[in-house]
Amino acid sequence: MDLQHFPIREKEVRAYRVDGKTILFRYLDRYQTNEVGGFIVARCDARHTVDDIVLSLMERYEIDRERALGAVTGFLRDMRAKGFLRLTDKNEA
Repeated sequence: MDLQHFPIREKEVRAYRVDGKTILFRYLDRYQTNEVGGFIVARCDARHTVDDIVLSLMERYEIDRERALGAVTGFLRDMRAKGFLRLTDKNEA
């Protein structure tokens, strides 16, 4: 995964915060994240690169780069496979 790409939610995806969790909806599909997933989703706005999100996660949760990188790239891969997110090579904000 290119760390300079910008993650963005697909246009039809809606995200809601409920009781500290983020729930993503896409048509009839639904996915509930944990706190870290919600933190990542909040930054999938086509203004933050994958690397920006990794750095933010490191700072917020006081974890090392390897762990943050694994969490972010794993989450983004999973969300892309489910059709909730995509990556773009340009800032679309």
